Amino acid sequence: MHYSNTEHLFSILGSKLQLNYRWLCFIFQGFLLFSCQKNEGSSSSVSKELEVKIIDSLEIDHLGRLWLTDYDSISEKFLAWGSGQRDVLILSKSGDVQSRFDIPLDGPNKVGDVTSRDFKNGEVRILEFGSGIVHLNNKGEISRKIEFPFFGFHLNGLAGGPYYEIGEELAFVRPEKYDSQDEVDWDKLYESGFQRIYKMPILEVLDTVIMKSRLTMEFPKESMYQDGNFYGWMFPTVIKNGMDWLLFFRGEMKFYHYREIGGEVVFSKTVDLKVGDAVPALGVPFQKIDEYFEMESKTVAGRIYSIQPSRIGYLVLYRKGINEEKMDSFDLEIPKRISQIRLENPYFLAVFDKDFNLIQNDINLLEGIVYSNFLSPKGNLMGLKDPDYFGVEEDKVVYYELELETSK
Repeated sequence: MHYSNTEHLFSILGSKLQLNYRWLCFIFQGFLLFSCQKNEGSSSSVSKELEVKIIDSLEIDHLGRLWLTDYDSISEKFLAWGSGQRDVLILSKSGDVQSRFDIPLDGPNKVGDVTSRDFKNGEVRILEFGSGIVHLNNKGEISRKIEFPFFGFHLNGLAGGPYYEIGEELAFVRPEKYDSQDEVDWDKLYESGFQRIYKMPILEVLDTVIMKSRLTMEFPKESMYQDGNFYGWMFPTVIKNGMDWLLFFRGEMKFYHYREIGGEVVFSKTVDLKVGDAVPALGVPFQKIDEYFEMESKTVAGRIYSIQPSRIGYLVLYRKGINEEKMDSFDLEIPKRISQIRLENPYFLAVFDKDFNLIQNDINLLEGIVYSNFLSPKGNLMGLKDPDYFGVEEDKVVYYELELETSK
């Protein structure tokens, strides 16, 4: 669930990017990308080998919205967001609320805008916009703070974790770096910055002792972002699983495998979902950037939304997109249009083994569920029972646990 990232787009971009039409298009694009992972459609493609079935449910005694965003196997607790991205709840494995606090906006535990967050070793870990990394304990108090030796920001919220470890160093998605926020020329960044961004390594690696950084994880050469055209922000998502690193971008039906070797994250191979009927992303020459957003709004490209390491191998959640003909039939009013896009663009699942061999793709997912981007304590898929889909108000928040089974 990514409502918190959507709110992050509006709070950061609206106040700090001196909005013009182009940045507003980025916001709308970000809203579609980070909005709820609802599966409310159907497909004629029928899985004959694997299917997803509900095997259990978690009932949380809570009025109003509540979004589970991560599970920490060390503390055996869930992290949840309540009424907004600063309303934090920590729940037991059985769904009991054990702690609740607002991320402070001022005082000794002040935290700025949240670019990314996760939950490890009982602490909420946050990548703070422009500033650094913050850890909060279960009372909302800062237990660790690392301030970057630069002003570093991302063009949008990040769906992956705030950082990962490479030995004693910390690695995170490379930000755009300046000495201060006042130095940022947003128009110049937009006009010419993307040609540089598409060529730069993905990860920044910080030595927290000497506070020096380096770059690793080269930009994958087989990506569409390397073809010389403009496609907007890549929305890079990085996942680490032991010594394996995975990377995927917006608009691509493939992901990239890297290996950690001697402190470097080295490209290994491209892994294709082999989905032939996905809608391709559209790009324009850099000389025609002004034409991009009007053209891009005519379709919704297929793309990966999450990759989750599992006991089988890797579970990949994706959508195939919507073509121009179907988009032309949708309502022009933005809220209605977004709802129609969700309805007509269902989620599918692909399963890979631990060597990244495709076991099966186009596995249908159950309707009326907001799928999580983390696995249950037992290593299964999880998802919120969507009250909007079922048209009922309940006094409990219900999460389903879903297991992959062989079709009979």
